[in-house]
Amino acid sequence: MMGAVGGCNALLDNGYADAPAADASAPDATAIDAAAHDGGSDLKADASADATTLPPSCDASVDYTTDPLNCGGCGHNCGGKKCIGAQCELTNYVGPITGPTHLALGSTSIFWSSSTTIGFVSYDGGTAQSHALPNDGGSNPIAVAPTAGQPDTLLAAPRNAANGSTEYDFCPTLASCNSMDTENLPGYVTSTVQGEVTMFVGYDGGITGHDIALGITTALPAAMGDAVERMEVTTTSIFWNSRGLVKSTDFTGATATTVVNGPAPATAFSVFKATVIAFGTTANEIRICTVGSTCPTSTLVTTTQAAPGAVVLDNGAAYWTDGDTIKKCTKPFPCAAPAIILAKAQPNVRELALDGTTLYWVSYGDDAGAGGWLRSVPK
Repeated sequence: MMGAVGGCNALLDNGYADAPAADASAPDATAIDAAAHDGGSDLKADASADATTLPPSCDASVDYTTDPLNCGGCGHNCGGKKCIGAQCELTNYVGPITGPTHLALGSTSIFWSSSTTIGFVSYDGGTAQSHALPNDGGSNPIAVAPTAGQPDTLLAAPRNAANGSTEYDFCPTLASCNSMDTENLPGYVTSTVQGEVTMFVGYDGGITGHDIALGITTALPAAMGDAVERMEVTTTSIFWNSRGLVKSTDFTGATATTVVNGPAPATAFSVFKATVIAFGTTANEIRICTVGSTCPTSTLVTTTQAAPGAVVLDNGAAYWTDGDTIKKCTKPFPCAAPAIILAKAQPNVRELALDGTTLYWVSYGDDAGAGGWLRSVPK
């Protein structure tokens, strides 16, 4: 049975506790660079040392359009790749694929889910492996989440069942997704896995926890009635957004705490080191807040974004989508310099993920899901 676990951690040294209150397409390289990374993390955050809060300085001789050490902006390093047109070369891992929606970083591989398949590809390239889910009324996997014990094989992928409910497959290998641990749920939006014990499923009506070993399903009362649009799980807490709010609870699910409530409804969010929330708003802003302290007021990262969607943080910078463009700006916030454009012409980016050197994403493609990709760029 799922045990009671304490609520949010005390504030960590995350580089954000003292944040000030505020106010031409990329080149498309296919070469794979085996970047160092820190394994599968449900926080999607890197483990690098804290970056200085002082912005880098460059003299007037720097050519930001070609300098791989200052590509698109002062201090943006392409990590050995070329800088062409003020953007670092991209790495194409998998594509075109139909409608990819989610990704997860394992210890040796990157996992993705699409509208019909789940699969993985190694960080250093090679042939991607994928598995078509059974079509029993409209397959639609919405999450992949390697767990702590088996980071490169254990996946979770929900799919629509013929009766209109949702069957949830928990797969120790890609090939076994037809037969493992199927449960009926009343619809879904997102999911994740915590450790090797509990799988949490968010749906249009709440969150349930699933004890994999014992086969026990428990509704989390704190989230009941919420339309869960996105969910992230840390070592002690569950975060989700619903109707413009970002909330959290511990694993008992007894009490929900609203951690983000304005100044405009949140459109997307991510959690960094269990205490810092980054989120986009309907007011076309990117903001951050520290759980338990500055969330009611938050810190403005940048504004005038056409369509802020996915967003992630590391110790020194924020990364987000603005329409079909992926951008970055470094601390201090608000962004003192114009945002660095990391990639253009990436239609419908659904999810971003970071490791120590690289930003990864899946782009859904056009509205029909055609032309999707799994790609990365030096961060």
